[in-house]
Amino acid sequence: IALTTDRVVMLDTTYHDVYFSVFTYDGLGIDHDLIRFYINGERKDFGFNTIQSETAHLVVLDFFNNTLANETIDASAYSEYNLFVEIYSMIILNQFTYEDILVNITQVGSGIWMAQVIPKQFGLTYRFLPNIEYNITVYFTNATLYGSRIVNLTDNSHIESFGVPTTPPEYPKDIYFGVYTTTGLGIDHDLVRFYIDGNRTNFGFNIIEDMIITLTVKDFFNTTLFNQIINTSGINEYDILITLYSLKIKNETRVSANYTLKLGGLETTGWILPEEIVEYQLATNNF
Repeated sequence: IALTTDRVVMLDTTYHDVYFSVFTYDGLGIDHDLIRFYINGERKDFGFNTIQSETAHLVVLDFFNNTLANETIDASAYSEYNLFVEIYSMIILNQFTYEDILVNITQVGSGIWMAQVIPKQFGLTYRFLPNIEYNITVYFTNATLYGSRIVNLTDNSHIESFGVPTTPPEYPKDIYFGVYTTTGLGIDHDLVRFYIDGNRTNFGFNIIEDMIITLTVKDFFNTTLFNQIINTSGINEYDILITLYSLKIKNETRVSANYTLKLGGLETTGWILPEEIVEYQLATNNF
């Protein structure tokens, strides 16, 4: 100041506390971590800020340094001020059933990129400046390239999908095998023998590794009661229906007796008490 005459110097020491918020034009709030806020060239947080001048130059930038808002206000006129920006949502979906993916997003021509892992069968939402081209490159987590595409973000809530869901492998799987008479009665499993692809096994749960299998059920005398090739795709339970006939041997004498039951070269023998009845469940045959 050149003091050549009497002068009065006014010192304005008034500070202005203003609460700053940011919204999209449709009134939705924005995650503050997605954007950067500057007041008079200094990086600030949204919320309360003390302005030490009458005017405040406000700038909002996105991750790629695009200007979302740029305006100057009279700080003395506001205790609260809302900034409005235009950004669109872009949703990136990972459709893979078993693979996580690494997504690399670059704004075309900016040289700035972001990278993030998206878990299998999951999606992430990004908020970007519209009408801008973005390059999306996708890698598997072992660094193998899956694919790349350029997206011009012209619509809000834009969806980009990567990968194809796959059906879990069906085999090996557990299948429960039951056995019944054709009249619906359960059969004592000790009376019959059960084979899957020629291998002796038990009724109940069995681990099946192939779609096409052969089921065989035989009685005590190796007579085949059931022999069928089945397709196991899409089933977790299978009921085998067989026809058995009851053969009862009764001892009507007053003393114990020995009996023999034969079929071909096979036979079974046993003792039977007076008035006792021994029963066999057998396939039709000549004994």
